[in-house]
Parts: sequence; C-alpha cells; structure tokens
Amino acid sequence: MELKELYNNRFRNELQKRNSIWKVLCNSFFQKLIMSSSSVLDIAAGECLFINNIQASKKFAFDLNSDVVNYADKEVCVHNCSCFELKEKLKSIMWRGAGIFRSEEILENSLKELEDLKSEFHRSDKCISKQEYEFRNMLTVAEMVIMSALKRKESRGAHCRTDFSDTNEKAVHTSLTRTSLEDFKKILKKQYSANFAGFNDSDFGAAV
Repeated sequence: MELKELYNNRFRNELQKRNSIWKVLCNSFFQKLIMSSSSVLDIAAGECLFINNIQASKKFAFDLNSDVVNYADKEVCVHNCSCFELKEKLKSIMWRGAGIFRSEEILENSLKELEDLKSEFHRSDKCISKQEYEFRNMLTVAEMVIMSALKRKESRGAHCRTDFSDTNEKAVHTSLTRTSLEDFKKILKKQYSANFAGFNDSDFGAAV
C-alpha cells in the first residue's frame, strides 16, 4: 500500500478533531519541556499536528509521505525524502544507461539523469537515517561507474560499448586479474618493452 493511501485511510475526516487534541497537549504539557529558543525536529510528522502546535525558534518536519508539505505551517521547514522511491529511480537509470550494452550517448544521458536525481536528494552534508547514508553512497558509486564506462572506449568482458566494439590491447593494464609476479612481469615487458628495457628484476618488485 502506498504511503498516501495509508495516511488517507488512517487520518481522513478526523483532522480538525485531532488538531484540537494536539493543541491542548502542546499548550498544557509539551510546551513546558521546550524553550522558545529551541529547535524542534518532528520525525514521521504525518499531518504535522505536533510541530504546528508547538512553539519554538526553529521547527523541522520529516516524513516519507510527500503530502507532509501540504500540512506544515509556513514557519515549519519540511524535509521529505523517500529513499525507497529514489533507489528505484537509481536502479532504473543504471539498468537503462549502464547495463549490458553501453554507448557514449546513453552514458551521457544517464549521467544527466543521475545529476537530476541527486538534486532530489537534499543531503549534501549529514543524513538523518541509515537508508539515506546508503543511498548517498549508491549515488557516488553510480557516478563512478558511469564516468569509468565513458572513459573506457573499448569492449572487454562485461563492459560492452556498442560504439567501441573492439578490445583495445593498450588498455590491458587497466584489467584487474589474479596472476603471479612472473606473469605480471611478462605482461609489463610486452606492453612497455621500450620503457622497461633497462629495468632489472629487482625494479619490478619496487614497482609492484
């Protein structure tokens, strides 16, 4: 069930009555615990019945339901972010733009979509939940994947560029594989024979 539907089923036709109750609770009890100079954060604010009726210097409301902005008073700063929805958008961007088949045009469009998605996530500094920190990390990884795919103008393994279908042997040094030191020396000598002409075996140990 969507959050909006859940909230409507739970709270419809009772808003005025419950607001009167919360006004009494805030004025008669909660306000005694909060100084007028305080900053108050209402997590899962719902229809903002508490945060609207409490007096404070700064008031913040957080809820996953986007309708929270329709209930908050003007002096309440609203933070609305559903990480689940944003994660679904990110999955779609990465599957369509950085999936099995990639091209410069598709990757650049995906990068633009990613920038638009980042603008929907208003957490440039501290996040307020584990899910938000996870999503912010996912955005960073997604950007690195797309940028790396754009710079790699070849096809190799699971990286398939439709505009660069051939494998670029000059890019072999960017592949991560498990190999012995001796085999690694052979690869380097073959790839950069001119540069390593005067190297001794001991030099490879320092390079590795």
